[in-house]
Amino acid sequence: MKVEYKKFAVTRTFGVELEVNATLQQEVIRDVIQQYSEKPVSVTSCWANSCKNDYWHIKFDRSCGVVGKNTDYGWEVASYIATGVKDIMHIAQIAGHIQNAGAQVNHNCGLHVHVGIPDFETKDAGKLLARWLKLERFVVQMLPKHRRRNQYCRLLTSFKTKLATILNPADPEHIWLRLKPTDVGQHENRQKKVALNMVNYARCLNKYADDGRKTVELRLPEGTLSEHEVKNWVRFFLLFVENSKQGEMPSDLGPIFDMDTFFAYLGLGSKSSFYLLSQGMRETKLWILGRWMEHGAPILASEARKRCKMML
Repeated sequence: MKVEYKKFAVTRTFGVELEVNATLQQEVIRDVIQQYSEKPVSVTSCWANSCKNDYWHIKFDRSCGVVGKNTDYGWEVASYIATGVKDIMHIAQIAGHIQNAGAQVNHNCGLHVHVGIPDFETKDAGKLLARWLKLERFVVQMLPKHRRRNQYCRLLTSFKTKLATILNPADPEHIWLRLKPTDVGQHENRQKKVALNMVNYARCLNKYADDGRKTVELRLPEGTLSEHEVKNWVRFFLLFVENSKQGEMPSDLGPIFDMDTFFAYLGLGSKSSFYLLSQGMRETKLWILGRWMEHGAPILASEARKRCKMML
């Protein structure tokens, strides 16, 4: 069997949104970020888009208070547009500093990761969706129960009516046409509140080509300020997007049923080669196994525990 060394080499741009409740005032969070980051910080008293920003943006968010939308509020801390390992680590460290300062998350908070896909044609977008459908069943098992049926990150596999219209599951262009967002509005758009949000990408293909945000967004993760969780969710999603671009189109849209295939889709394993993973890649693979051990169904958690022991 061939031996290959794999290191994290994704250079796509990305941005991270950290949602917190209002335990700390915006100005306190601003001061913490300014203490540890060279990037400037903008504070707005209302919600506003962050587009082409090279700064941190702390904004009002009525969806992430302790009680819930329209009852109380919290803040969204949006990172600058980032790229590479250095920025992954820095943004994760800032999250940790905010947590150490006393910021808190609750069940209404989420962690959102945007990844730039300016090089994606619609056939690539269709392939991305197809590969997500293959993996979503396993990704859900990485989540705590309160996040699995959340109205702000509905699963792609829950849209039974849309999926039933796919007549040729091996045609990525057909899949894009059937599953693409039909509403590209920026505000109060239910089609953005899904696990894999492609509204910004669709918007750029529409009449808003100058929007500047040809991105895909992962909305599934629960709210967290853990440095370890933030950096691994970012690395996980960047690996998924990059391997979706470079990898093969699935022959069907049915869910996968084994860990080896899951890791192969992320570039963290292979059935034809033995992968020697870099420290960061190995950390993310162990982190995934750890999430399954904590949140997965008993059989999956047991298998993850065995795999984890083999790697340690």
